[in-house]
Amino acid sequence: SPAARAMSQRLQDHDILHLYREWRTVTASAQRIGERFTRGNPFADLADELTPLVSDIERAFLAFYPELQAFATDHIHAMRD
Repeated sequence: SPAARAMSQRLQDHDILHLYREWRTVTASAQRIGERFTRGNPFADLADELTPLVSDIERAFLAFYPELQAFATDHIHAMRD
């Protein structure tokens, strides 16, 4: 869609995904998302709650990421066929 293409371009232009290497970017982004809720920000204390779990989150991500890459590669090849 045009909106998805525009978002993709913004992600590339500003190298946004690269910023997520920093933990504070993850928690700050969640904080900003939470500010959009009309009944309070459920993510206001997310950093306090998740920071002790960073090692576990990183381990889970590193186990999951190769699967995500393989899925994306397969999907791209299927779309080309």
